[in-house]
Order: sequence, then structure tokens, then C-alpha cells
Amino acid sequence: MNAPPGVSTTLASTDGGATVTTHGAYSSSTDHLILRIDPNPPAVVSGGFATDALVYDVSCYWSLTGVQLHSFSSPLEIVLSSPTAVPATFENGAWRPIPVVPTPGTLPPGWSDGYFTGPGGIHILTTHLSEFTLLNDRFPPPPPRDVNGVVAADGLTLRWAPGIDPTGPIAQVQLSVDGAWAANFDTTQYETKLGPIAAGDPRTFVFSETDLAGNYSAPSVSLRALPPLVGRSIADATQALTASGFATGTVTRVQSASPADTVLEPAGVEVLPVGSAVDLTVSAGPGAYGAPFKLRALAPTTFRPTRSGTIVASVAVTGSGTATALLLDARGHRLAAWRRTLRPGLNHPSLRLPTRIRTLLIRRPGSYWLSWAAQATSNGDRASDRRRVLMLAP
Repeated sequence: MNAPPGVSTTLASTDGGATVTTHGAYSSSTDHLILRIDPNPPAVVSGGFATDALVYDVSCYWSLTGVQLHSFSSPLEIVLSSPTAVPATFENGAWRPIPVVPTPGTLPPGWSDGYFTGPGGIHILTTHLSEFTLLNDRFPPPPPRDVNGVVAADGLTLRWAPGIDPTGPIAQVQLSVDGAWAANFDTTQYETKLGPIAAGDPRTFVFSETDLAGNYSAPSVSLRALPPLVGRSIADATQALTASGFATGTVTRVQSASPADTVLEPAGVEVLPVGSAVDLTVSAGPGAYGAPFKLRALAPTTFRPTRSGTIVASVAVTGSGTATALLLDARGHRLAAWRRTLRPGLNHPSLRLPTRIRTLLIRRPGSYWLSWAAQATSNGDRASDRRRVLMLAP
């Protein structure tokens, strides 16, 4: 088919399985372009793919000289009639899957090709010409990652990130509750709110995902609420944790008015991955001054800097002392520091973030450290601990 300069032209393959459309202005005072799309037998592929689709060889050349045009300033649009497969192009002797464009219908600057799903099937935007086909993804995607639950005043919020599938994009994320399907989410959603939840809630929350080929991932980690622990003995708390699928982690004793070996923390409602080791803070009994000076960083484990410029921490110490708290990035670089006086037992110091650090955390969510170093007032003993804090995105 002739492609006159500056005119959009659409050409269909002889088998009806594909079309190609030019959108650019390609001018010459003495020549015009010939556009072709030729179906060929299915390709032999590897790397987790299979195909029974035809290969479409798209070419464009000048009518008089026969010189081929391989690159274009404005993308050509190739439509292959399949709603689920992954498109690929033949490059450097092998088939390469084509990535999904962030915005349907627009090829980002610097990209040579990309695709989106639209009317008629798979739409490939390309500035180069080659062979194109559709690949059937034979392998399931990985499960969703960074699955966690946060309990606040508005109840339980579940958060996740879609798994990264090297053989194609993720289509949907699924939530199951107690083994039964509960909801589907598209790949632009990263959290869902489930309302009020109490300590000991028996429900189990699990995520999975599917790719465009319909393959299901393995399940993610399972989330469940911790049982009520405050006021129990260590033995009772251990038994309750085991019955709920958790384990007992480090036990830290602090001076407290509560009877000895009574659990003080974790308090409130926490939702954690099943199998987690749960650290316990227990009472050493009233007047237990002879115990070694110890410090335990308990909270927070998550923080959203867009909602508050102040981190409310939770620290337990066995005696009075002064402490320095440091906010560190994942590489251990110091971002902020605070000095606080601690009293025996549980402390909940407020740590106000400098404005520039709060702005940094909003721009760069992820894993950080809140590190504590304290010195006892009575004998100068030193103790330290740190807690990983997940800074949540806006």
C-alpha cells in the first residue's frame, strides 16, 4: 500500500490478524513509501514463552529506490488481535518481550517500542520495524510483595506491591480471606481498608496475582492479628502465640508496677505475617533495680510522614537514663538526631522531624532505621537497640 506523506494510513494483513497504521509525515519530492505487513509461520521461542500465533513482518521502503525505512520519528501503531498474550519483537537474533507503556496510546521519550491493551487487541507503538508476534506466557507470576497490615484509628489497612514478572505485566491482584476470594484490585491500587479489627481476630488475609495470560501466582505471606497478650504470663502468651501461628521472640524484662513476668508489650492491635517471632516486654516486678541496664526499641514499625511530622516511638528500659535516638537511612547515613530522658519501664517519646527530612521521607519511601543508645543514670551502664521503620508512600 502507498503511504502518502503526512497522511495516516492503515493496512491489514491478508489473514486479518493484524493491522499497521502510520501517523508520521514522511516526505520526498520525487518518491513515496510502500508499507507492507506479511504474515509468516509461528516462531520458535524460549524463556518461559510459547506461541502459536503468526509472525508479522512489517516493512516500509521507498518505491523508486527500494531503500527500506527502519526508524520513524512518530511511532507506527501495530494492532495484533489477542486480548491476553504478550507482544514481542525479533531483535539481535532473539525474541524480546515488548514493555507496557505507562499511558495507553503514548510512547514515552527514549522508548523504541511499547504496548497497551485496547480496542481490537494488543496495540504496539514502535519507532522501528521488524518482525512482531504474540507470546503465550507459560509461567506464573511471583506473588505480591511487601504485604503488611497497619491498624490505626480507622481500622485495618492492608498494603502490598504487585510482584515483578519478567515475562509480562500483572493483570490483577486478588485478596482472599480465610481461603475464600474477597476482592480484585488493578495494578494501580496498593492498599485496601477493611474497617475495625480486634486483637485475636481469627481471619487470615492472603494476596495472589494473575498475569495477562491468566496464570495465577503462589499465595503471598498470610497476615493475621496477634492474640491479646498484655496481662498474660509468659507461658500463657507463648501458648496463645503458638495457637495463632506465631512464635515467641526476644523477652525483655523492665521495671514495672505489674507482677513479675506479666506481659506489657505488644499492646494494642497488631497484624503480622503468620510465623513471625513476636518480641515480648514483660515486667521484672516492682523495685527490680538490681537487673542489668537494658534497652529495647519497640515501635514504630511503620510511619507515614505525609500525615504527621512527629514520630511517636516506644522504648523500654530497665532503669532511668538518657538516650540519643538517630534516624538512619538503609545505608546507615544519619538523617536526624534527638536526645531524650527515659524512665524505668515503657517510654513513648515524640520525635519531631526537621522539615527537610520529612520532605525527603515523602519523596523516598522505604526502609529506614530508628537507632537508640542510652546510658543509665545510676551506674553509667550503656545499652542500645534499633528498630526498622517502613516509611510509607503518600
